[in-house]
Amino acid sequence: MIKISYDDIIRKIKEEKKISDEEINSKIEKKIEQLAGLISREGAAHIVAHEYGVKVFKEGAMKISEILSGMREVEINAKVLTVFGVVSFKKESREGKVASFLVGDDSGKIRIVLWDNSHISFIENGQIREGSVIKIKNAYVKDNQNGLKELHLGEKSELILNPDNVEIKEISSVNNAVFSNLTVKKINELTENDRSVAIRGAVVQVFEPRFYEMCSECNRKVVLEDGQHKCSVHGAVNLRYGIVSNFVLDDSTNTIRIVAFREAAEKFFHLNNDELMAIRTNPGKFEEIKENLFGRLVEVKGRVIKNIIFDRLEFNANNIEDLKAEVLLKELER
Repeated sequence: MIKISYDDIIRKIKEEKKISDEEINSKIEKKIEQLAGLISREGAAHIVAHEYGVKVFKEGAMKISEILSGMREVEINAKVLTVFGVVSFKKESREGKVASFLVGDDSGKIRIVLWDNSHISFIENGQIREGSVIKIKNAYVKDNQNGLKELHLGEKSELILNPDNVEIKEISSVNNAVFSNLTVKKINELTENDRSVAIRGAVVQVFEPRFYEMCSECNRKVVLEDGQHKCSVHGAVNLRYGIVSNFVLDDSTNTIRIVAFREAAEKFFHLNNDELMAIRTNPGKFEEIKENLFGRLVEVKGRVIKNIIFDRLEFNANNIEDLKAEVLLKELER
């Protein structure tokens, strides 16, 4: 089922038709009454939008931020940001391959999942790489186990490399476009099952970042074998380094340890990848920036994870944004 909020439907009607909330709400109430209360407010809003001639769902190419859970026949233009590679799988009922990569546009980012061998071959042959511009047609949206939206391509989907008259100049730094059903919670309300959550608070403790070796092709961790760094998918590869940062967030109800990898770590430190890599070779640089991190007010989006070793809940960050004090105060008052 496609998930679009009541408020979003109202906003679209107002933007296109320039009419008041009162008029729209009046029509929606009448529609609910006509249908003897057998329809939700969202359903009635859909019908009213149709009667106004407002298309709630955009036709043709859409922005990543406009993608909703449950959509089918989705078309987007985007730039490839990270290629995760190809994975073989074997289950009782089937076996095959699946590939994925991350794309972005000026509104957000989303993971693309390929199931058809003709599409997967683009990655195997090196035709899809970081910086490639692509057009995707007839894809469908699914929520993964972490509560994030993904765009899946089957055998009826189209994947077009370097499409004519398509240029992606800017990539949004915001990751929240890929979240579905995001809710804001207090730290003391978090549970192990929370997979798409935002929390807000102040940074009260910061730990030195750690760096790990990963495959230059798919960003998986590598192991050292026979003097070579090897990836489980690509074999012997050149190295890249990933970063993981840990800090503690306090929202007055409790504290929780935040784990931020790569892009989320860049957002937390306000540093780009090259600047973070400088910390790897010169740890003293971290002490120079550490003091500026304490007391920062941030909103962290992501999922709750269970640290089995320490038997505690932690928070895996997908996106970190600075938060104005007045916003947090209003949230605490509510």
